[in-house]
Amino acid sequence: MKFINSTYKKMLNEDSMNIARDFLNTEKDFLKCKLDLFKNYKQAVVVGCGDYNYYELIESTNISYLGIDPYAASVEGSQLIKTTFEEYLAQRNNDESKIFIFWFNVISHLNMNIVEKSRGIRKGDVIINSTWSTKNTSKILLEKYYLSILPNDQKNSFNVDHILSRNRSIKGMLAKDSSFSTQRIKNNLFEVAII
Repeated sequence: MKFINSTYKKMLNEDSMNIARDFLNTEKDFLKCKLDLFKNYKQAVVVGCGDYNYYELIESTNISYLGIDPYAASVEGSQLIKTTFEEYLAQRNNDESKIFIFWFNVISHLNMNIVEKSRGIRKGDVIINSTWSTKNTSKILLEKYYLSILPNDQKNSFNVDHILSRNRSIKGMLAKDSSFSTQRIKNNLFEVAII
């Protein structure tokens, strides 16, 4: 199933986000807890940020915010870059270590082969990945969410297992000596790694 630009934009509309509210609230609580552990980092990069998702949460920790989203509706100031994550990594210079936040299953929509080959994730970076668990309650919620965003001609062919079978893990980005943990909370599966 191929997503088109308008489908990606619908992912962040209010009705769709309300369907996933329980997932997002759990994710926000988890991120707050984890960001408190990494206050020594200067910048958090939110991949697939839409229009500044998690901006207030990150700024409240005194970590600067950078959003990356090729479909962002507005680009104001230097805190949002309208590009893909793959393009961002290809252009990343030898800057300081960052916290990369892959929120709300965004990782399943990236080309992980390009991400992993780019070597744009570097030693010292932190990766926080939030994705759907494979529990039945999670599958039901995920299906309801995707059916709310898909064009009518794709709804009959949608299969929740197709989304869950995509690469949704950060394991391919890790170095051999990276620390890595997973945690399941409600409908969410979280991965955290320090490269």
